[in-house]
Amino acid sequence: MPFKLQYYIYDIVDTEKTFEERYKILQEIQKELNLGFDPEKTFGDDELMVQMLPQVKIPNDGKLMWKLHDQYVSEG
Repeated sequence: MPFKLQYYIYDIVDTEKTFEERYKILQEIQKELNLGFDPEKTFGDDELMVQMLPQVKIPNDGKLMWKLHDQYVSEG
């Protein structure tokens, strides 16, 4: 089986937009392309191999950021 690359979308590079503006664009992309997130997903040969990673808005709170970081790292 040939190697297949999967693409994961997690943000948009636009330093002029706020998180909320970028998040709205991501939601529109997700709806338009019918994207979800399933780390165990197997794709058919004719499927777009793109997934949308979940977004979490973190207030300016270093403790919460590191707590979530540690959680995500432990989940792999």
